[in-house]
Amino acid sequence: MTKKTLTRAVVHIGPQKTGTSHLARYLTLASEKLAQQGVLYPSGDLWFDETRRIVKHHQLQSGPFDSNRQLVDTMTKLGEIARAKAAQNSLFVSTTIFVAETSSATLHTPRDLGDFLLQYFDEVLVVFFARRQDKAMASLIAQRIKDFNNPGMSLQYADYVESEKAFLASIDYSALLEKWTFGTQRSRLIVVPYVENERDLMASAVRFLDVLGIEAPPVPSPALRENRFNPTFSEVGLRELAKVKKPAGRFSFASPSAEKRRHIFDEVTKKHHQIAHGTSDPMGDAPFVPWSLSAAEKKQVLGDFAESNRRFLEIVDQGEFTDLWARWLADDQVEEG
Repeated sequence: MTKKTLTRAVVHIGPQKTGTSHLARYLTLASEKLAQQGVLYPSGDLWFDETRRIVKHHQLQSGPFDSNRQLVDTMTKLGEIARAKAAQNSLFVSTTIFVAETSSATLHTPRDLGDFLLQYFDEVLVVFFARRQDKAMASLIAQRIKDFNNPGMSLQYADYVESEKAFLASIDYSALLEKWTFGTQRSRLIVVPYVENERDLMASAVRFLDVLGIEAPPVPSPALRENRFNPTFSEVGLRELAKVKKPAGRFSFASPSAEKRRHIFDEVTKKHHQIAHGTSDPMGDAPFVPWSLSAAEKKQVLGDFAESNRRFLEIVDQGEFTDLWARWLADDQVEEG
């Protein structure tokens, strides 16, 4: 007799630059209304990450999950709450959502995670958002430049091809997918296309809940629809940040201290953070346009990942997203600039 599914754990594994921070914030703010549908989003003392907001998969300890006493206690508590919610209403499956970015540097295997969660939940679902690599690469490069503590200062894709193998591996979706497909034989894997330039910034979060059969509660904060968590600055702004990050030569008497450079860096960042497309660029007279790779670089990125993406589409169950996948990989989607 097949055991009835009463509780399920859903792990959103990203990867990077697919709206995980935005989703995590939304789930936090909407957690009370989601709970009315039997949906739990662990935070605070019900989760184990110091940020209390988002868990980054590759920052977890290596070694068995079962050796992490705090994690075991947390999951035991969550499993009990989930079962209690399922018992209260037979119309829904109690769902517990975890947001956990993955990368090629993940220290444990997907099978470790799936087997561990199945000790506490009846079913495990893994949701993977895939973003076109030319767009994802531009966002990754911009994010590096926007991080004062990261040495990255180049806007050229070619500068990352040889020196940043792990960086490129984080958007090698067929490799990541093969890893998760192999590791989730006792659970289900759902792959969703990330849609670029959506006016409604909540669209990805709504799409995520929709594939789970969960109705998305109204956005509790207007800022979630209007503001991106990690917006890409203009080329002028990013070059200014790179310039500030780079210390002057050792014989320069005008070289500012790291503390001073950090202050200048933060001021430039603040000016750019939520500039609307088409308004005046704070670093120049031209209208603000978010930086992106050149058309030639975009084609190079997609060419570098062409074979990976071919395998990717053979693995993924395209389901209701067939048209989106076709648009996602179409060559004519590579625009100038």
